[in-house]
Amino acid sequence: MKLRQQLEIMDQMPDVDAVCGAVNFWASHAGGNDETIATGHVFNRAIAAPEGLLNIYPLGKADPPALRIC
Repeated sequence: MKLRQQLEIMDQMPDVDAVCGAVNFWASHAGGNDETIATGHVFNRAIAAPEGLLNIYPLGKADPPALRIC
């Protein structure tokens, strides 16, 4: 499902090189609480280089696609 959505976005925006989304840290399988974290510094629009690089951790403050080591 998620891959299909990402492919649709890339079809609609052929100048886009990558599509990112929220990360789901799955813990409910072990009795914990799942946590979904939005990644990036802006949502629902294309960004041109080097905007993403400069605004996403470690150079910026926005959460990267995956940071936590479980």
